[in-house]
Amino acid sequence: MSQVEPGLYPRAESLLPYYLAILIHAAGNPDPIAELERDCLQPLPLLDDRQTLVWFKPRANAVQRRAFGITDCFEPPALVQEILQWNERLRPLAPNAQRNRLFLYKGNRGVSALSSSTIKHMLKAFCKRHGLPRFALASIRPGVLCSFYRASGDLRRTSAVANHAQLATTVRYVETPEVQAQHRITHRRIAERLHWSHRAVSSTVAAEPAVLHESSAAFPHGELVSMFGFGCTDPLAGTAPAHIAAS
Repeated sequence: MSQVEPGLYPRAESLLPYYLAILIHAAGNPDPIAELERDCLQPLPLLDDRQTLVWFKPRANAVQRRAFGITDCFEPPALVQEILQWNERLRPLAPNAQRNRLFLYKGNRGVSALSSSTIKHMLKAFCKRHGLPRFALASIRPGVLCSFYRASGDLRRTSAVANHAQLATTVRYVETPEVQAQHRITHRRIAERLHWSHRAVSSTVAAEPAVLHESSAAFPHGELVSMFGFGCTDPLAGTAPAHIAAS
């Protein structure tokens, strides 16, 4: 029975990969994601193939949102649905204050919900088991945002992913040495491109002949037809030369 039970009810170690995957996808903070509630998925009007992951961030005193597709088995909607089915039977056994929490698990002392302290305690063994370098939960959010910014180059989209109210907050996340080095490379390329364009324009202007005076400009002969089908004759037809008209 002890070998079968972990397959029937999730343990804390079993929920840790789900938690980390959702944390990375949401680019969220460790504590609010650990405290996700069971109704954290909401539909998107007119978009049947997407759902919104919703959580509350106490530090900002605001609800955070991020939309995901429902067809990918590794994105939050599918992961949340799997957790809900897995631990639904544990809800009646959980403390009243935790019954609406998503990450319910069966421990040695009964049913409980994941907390950031429990997760931090398990990280060392998790990294060792999977051959990963040690990392801190707090490093995931800035790491995800920096990676998204490097891939997109769009600060506003990165700010939307981060659920930031101010762009200045996002800048503090993405201004890492790696991003600054990338900015220097981009700025150098832009400067080189502008210098090349300036030289090309200067060479073209120097090679062009002097502009003809209006009096010597030639107009095509005969009737012209505009894009709307109207016929246009030469506007200067029938006019006297400039020196005769002036007299």
